[in-house]
Amino acid sequence: MSKCCGVSPCNCRVTAGTGTTVTGNGSAANPYVVSAAGGGGATAIAVTDSETIDFDLTGTGTAGDPYEITGSVILDPAPPGGGSNLLHEGPNGVYAECADVRTCFSATDGATYDASTGEIGAKVSTDAGNQTSIGSDGGIYTPAGSPLVQAQDSTTVDVTVSGTGTAADPYEVGAAVILDPTPPQGGTNLIGSGPEGLYLECADVRGCISAGEGASYDPATGVVEARLSTDAGTPSPSAATVACTRRRRAAAGRPSSRRRTRRPWTSP
Repeated sequence: MSKCCGVSPCNCRVTAGTGTTVTGNGSAANPYVVSAAGGGGATAIAVTDSETIDFDLTGTGTAGDPYEITGSVILDPAPPGGGSNLLHEGPNGVYAECADVRTCFSATDGATYDASTGEIGAKVSTDAGNQTSIGSDGGIYTPAGSPLVQAQDSTTVDVTVSGTGTAADPYEVGAAVILDPTPPQGGTNLIGSGPEGLYLECADVRGCISAGEGASYDPATGVVEARLSTDAGTPSPSAATVACTRRRRAAAGRPSSRRRTRRPWTSP
């Protein structure tokens, strides 16, 4: 039975708050009744997507049609590295399997790789003389006494290795300069190699030049001279030398020749 907080009718004041209603006057016959049945209006709900979750909101927020919020994972269709996204979405969630990532790897010199199984191994050279192999225990095996030093030529040096690397038979490394037998411009290689080393002498290069008009050249000695024309009127070499000397003396302000003055002879 309702009980008033004072004399009947009740003088207490009861007011409705958000989402509630109040009925009655507080008397025994008509007591206050406070009800909460969504009377304050529908609750406002909004959703905001993130960079990785896409939200979806349905319903009106009533007892018969409540709000329903769902989220879906966002998979980048164009990853920043320019490759393909290895993540997938299926009916049971997001996944990435070994088969998806095995294509990210490859093998180069000295290694093997099977992209279908993901197996990585060592690649042993099949070159002649190689004694390294895969041992019975699956490891890389080189028999005792196998050469640990190998020769590797370059474009200009031919390297050789002999010996077994023991105290009695140590490794001996030799090298020889490689001289191009057919130089790229089609000429003959002027560099020679002898017991004392490489060499290039004057006699080797004198054949690289020749004389044209107005010059003479002796490839045996390397002497270059001016060659005078044999046309008529051309002074001889001696006359040309005299004329050249006179011009130099005149330019220097000196007489071109000296004259002797004769004195009269008198008897003693």
